[in-house]
Amino acid sequence: ELVGLRWGEHSSDPFIKVMRFTTLFCFGLMLSAASAFSLSPTLRAPVRPAASRGLCRQQGRAGELVGLRCQAGEVVEEGLEADRQVVRRVALEKHGELAEVLEAVKRLETASRRVKDEGRDNEMLQKLTGKWRLITTTGDQKGRTLTGGKLSYFPIKAVQEFDCGTNFIQNGVYLGPISFEFSGVMELLPLRRLEFYFNKVSLGPLSLDIDVGRDAKKKPSFQWIEVNDEFALARGAGGGFGLWKRVEEI
Repeated sequence: ELVGLRWGEHSSDPFIKVMRFTTLFCFGLMLSAASAFSLSPTLRAPVRPAASRGLCRQQGRAGELVGLRCQAGEVVEEGLEADRQVVRRVALEKHGELAEVLEAVKRLETASRRVKDEGRDNEMLQKLTGKWRLITTTGDQKGRTLTGGKLSYFPIKAVQEFDCGTNFIQNGVYLGPISFEFSGVMELLPLRRLEFYFNKVSLGPLSLDIDVGRDAKKKPSFQWIEVNDEFALARGAGGGFGLWKRVEEI
């Protein structure tokens, strides 16, 4: 007979009787413990003070805000990466529309100015060491009007070389075997700024010492927006931007 707690009530088997007694005894203990937990002030579940509950809610909201900021940061970084890809296509494939590129450059420039991190900026500028072929320049608004609102790619081979270890800079134009180069000294400044002047000009094997820009109140300069392993992007003193791609040889 197995009906509720009456199981084994009329059984003559000693084992069944012991098991029934043990079951009833344990069941009674469970009821007593449950009653004590729900009613006894010493065992009752602790209740947080109102101030503590408010603090927990504030911490919860703070956690939510941190999470939202992280998500927003990820969205912004994804947008900037898309802008880098727009500029990259122009640098490596000469493919892009002027309006789209200008918008991408504007957003990248704004982002570079928003976060001031001298260590990060210096690390980026150290990547300038090497040779860079000029792909396009936009000039100012008047210059963009003259090109009909289209990207104008530099028609001849023009290569700039930087050495951040020796502060050497060189601008060169190359037509077959003919080379025309200006070389000089550059200085890396805070906020990704590079100023320079030229002290030598060379035409093939011939060279001449010069002094261009050393004592100028406003030296020629670039404000670098992005420098990576594939391309370099900078705003010139005239307001337009220049875009270079990294090359191994001139």
